[in-house]
Amino acid sequence: MSAAPSVYAPSLRVSPDGVAALSSGSFSWIVHRREASVAFLTTPLAALGDGEELHVSVEVGAGASAVLTGQGPTSLLRSERRVVERWHIRVREGAHVTLLPWVTIPFPGSRCWAEVEVELAHGASVCAWDLLAAGRVGRGERFLFEEFHSSWRLTGTAGRLLDERLLVRGDDRESGAVMLAGRTHVGTLLLAGLDEERLPLGVVRDLLDRSLDLAGASRPAPPLVVVRALEHSADRLERAFWPVVAAAREALAQPLLEPGHVARRWFGPGT
Repeated sequence: MSAAPSVYAPSLRVSPDGVAALSSGSFSWIVHRREASVAFLTTPLAALGDGEELHVSVEVGAGASAVLTGQGPTSLLRSERRVVERWHIRVREGAHVTLLPWVTIPFPGSRCWAEVEVELAHGASVCAWDLLAAGRVGRGERFLFEEFHSSWRLTGTAGRLLDERLLVRGDDRESGAVMLAGRTHVGTLLLAGLDEERLPLGVVRDLLDRSLDLAGASRPAPPLVVVRALEHSADRLERAFWPVVAAAREALAQPLLEPGHVARRWFGPGT
């Protein structure tokens, strides 16, 4: 009989008056108070262990703003049982969240179930990206994981804006390689709470075209822009997405966010 999984449940509440952070196990928040709070979810663990689960809860109060990220790439190690990572983010009236996780890297033999759910109240908005590597590509490892499942759900006041699910198994490597068109990384950028007048789709496409050969942007719902891109590294995807995030935040009257505020190593003069 297998042991019950260890479940870690760190939580974060951001309001115009301050931040309340709750650690869980070895997971804790480091929060920098700028014009908008920048919160890093940190842990000394190399990765979640066999069957372990991480349930992250975030609430951004009415009129508040927060930027969420981590301390580095998410490594998915070999496991006999599936590891689970869930983020549940509530964005209250007129509030904003920018979610910038680092790249997810599945190691050979890993099994992972990753979910992100964002609830947007009236006038709320979110900018979020998601980056996935085909494996430890620097070691020549591609699609050697056992299972990777990912889902994103965005809900607004009028109902579901996005319900997207991905399931890839290691034995899908041939079709996976075709899907990536010779690239090793896939990136998704979601911008919710911005209509066409405030952020025209043409502006998004023009910004992407400056640095990406394989990228597309669509507006499946009036307040939602979805960007998908393929590249050879996570850094290249982040560099290409950053001007779009900056344009979205400017349209939302959010304060200037520099790459260095979220510890991106590629930032510097001219980036």
